[in-house]
Amino acid sequence: MRGSSGPRIDPVVERAPSLAPRGLLAVLAAVLGSISCIWTQLWPLALVAQVPLLLGLRGLPARRAAGLGLLGGFVTHVIGFYWLGSAVVRFTGVPTAAAWALAGLVLLFQGGRQALAAWLFARAVERGWWQAPAFLAAFVTSELCYPQLFPSYYAMAAQGAPLLMQTAELGGPLLVSAVLISANLAAAELAAARIEGRQVQLAIVAIFAAIPAAAIVYGLVRMPMIDAQVATSRPVQIGIVQGNQPVGGSEPASVALLRQRLLTQELVGRGAELVIWSEGAVRPPLPERAYRRFLPDRVSSFLKVPAILGVEIFAQGARDQHRYNSVLATDADGSVRSRYDKHLLVPFAEYVPLEPLLGPVVRQLSARPMLAAGPSLEPLTVVTDRPHRVTALICYEAIFAGFTRELVVRHQPELLVNLSNDAWFGDTVEPWEHLHLAQLRAVEHRRFLVRATNSGVSAIVDPVGRLRLQGSVFRAEALRGEVRWMEPSAKTGYELLGDAPFVLVALAALGMTLIGRRVRD
Repeated sequence: MRGSSGPRIDPVVERAPSLAPRGLLAVLAAVLGSISCIWTQLWPLALVAQVPLLLGLRGLPARRAAGLGLLGGFVTHVIGFYWLGSAVVRFTGVPTAAAWALAGLVLLFQGGRQALAAWLFARAVERGWWQAPAFLAAFVTSELCYPQLFPSYYAMAAQGAPLLMQTAELGGPLLVSAVLISANLAAAELAAARIEGRQVQLAIVAIFAAIPAAAIVYGLVRMPMIDAQVATSRPVQIGIVQGNQPVGGSEPASVALLRQRLLTQELVGRGAELVIWSEGAVRPPLPERAYRRFLPDRVSSFLKVPAILGVEIFAQGARDQHRYNSVLATDADGSVRSRYDKHLLVPFAEYVPLEPLLGPVVRQLSARPMLAAGPSLEPLTVVTDRPHRVTALICYEAIFAGFTRELVVRHQPELLVNLSNDAWFGDTVEPWEHLHLAQLRAVEHRRFLVRATNSGVSAIVDPVGRLRLQGSVFRAEALRGEVRWMEPSAKTGYELLGDAPFVLVALAALGMTLIGRRVRD
């Protein structure tokens, strides 16, 4: 008989898992999910990593589910961001104890994303909604809406499986995450049916297993099409200078510049037509009023090739000094043609959120000056055979899919370049995580992405997300590879719609927490 529209829990949902304590299940999911995202050869784990969490959440009220999600989310970020405390010490000079205390708070806050997903899921189930679509909507909503200092996506795990990455052109990282989570939902139904001694709900398994299967088919179709487009595009030989400058100014700037100039000469001798140096490669900082003269005198006039160079520029105002993390594009004669200043700054490391309240405290603790955000989003202009538009993403900016989309949609660049300095994070997994997150930008916009980093991992990513060239870490290297100028053509689905479809998913997830579903007994 048809019941009322009030909250209702299916009898299957009321049974709790008996194989292990729920907390251990959440921790197991965190471990499996983290290592699948960090080590790309273990990417298949991402297809089942969330199954323990799904089993642990079954039957829990929303508040307890949020607590379980917070535990799992915290462990996930401890594993993935274990380098954060030492990086804070290196970057800011904050005392070690204070740095690790701050890092712990950040990781706990970041873990709140999974707490939100768990709460939305459990609340929707309490309202009588189906578990599988409720969890998918909750997970995607948490990735879309939860604020993070260091954004990351479950989609990172797909870096080892290019076929699964191709849906990024349709819906960005959120769609790739949804594809991976769908496989988990199918596997979780099989596991839950066995544990609960009931028949498998074949419709759930079929629907959610079909989603990653469809993504694979899409990849099989699209990858050859994009490769064919690449084959007809104009090539350019790119040289990447990985200077391996130590952080903290322990090496004289003149020594670092000489080493990078010699690496550039080597690349030019090997046929490089455009050379890229990393973020902050040119030291010391250049004055705003005279950087167009200082840069050729110190660096670019000696290179004899068009270049993209990471610099720091300072402008002395009437009351204070503004510093910019910048990228300059120079011609073969060394003259500066265009400039881009970093727009998205790292909170607390490069700028102070809530400046009136927190500014005095942060400045007291930090040994580094804060930066100003760039006023313009214009692309660089690089001249090789002719002028070309290049979108520069400085370090942190490359992990923001929405920001990169804004730049690409506005200016339709022919190449994406990510300049970074990950030496602050030491010999950890962070440079690889940064690379994995940035790789998706190439697929979302079907452009080549060149990463020029100070200490690694420098790389060239092609428009289907494959690594065409990859350097090592903490070595000075001169890397050369071919990329193609990708002329703007039809916009990708992600460029057209962005995250708008997932806003509708988020509204649906919210609606499921507020409105009960009419159910049958």
